[in-house]
Amino acid sequence: MFGKTLGADGLMILTDVPGVALNFGKPNQKFIRSASPERLLEFASDGVDGSANFPDGSMGPKAGSAIEFVQRDGSDDNTERWSMIGSLKDASGMLLGEAGTRVTNKHGADHLGFY
Repeated sequence: MFGKTLGADGLMILTDVPGVALNFGKPNQKFIRSASPERLLEFASDGVDGSANFPDGSMGPKAGSAIEFVQRDGSDDNTERWSMIGSLKDASGMLLGEAGTRVTNKHGADHLGFY
């Protein structure tokens, strides 16, 4: 990942959806505002009826890259590193914390917040 090579502290993944959702497209869909890498990973394959929340060819690679970027040195105590996933049209709102899904260690390993 190019961000690793640069030693970047932040990564924005811009896509065509507002952010990472649990049970995307289902009646109980919920968009995640922020999460620790551990919590995001926990939900990766825990969708409705055992299906993947973040399937390959869709949100799976994006969520995986966001988690890997934040945890890239194997340290859970780096609270400055972050990644975000959200819509291209909401890029400025993402930087302001008003849109998208932020993945960070800043709030602890159990952190998960919804919109």
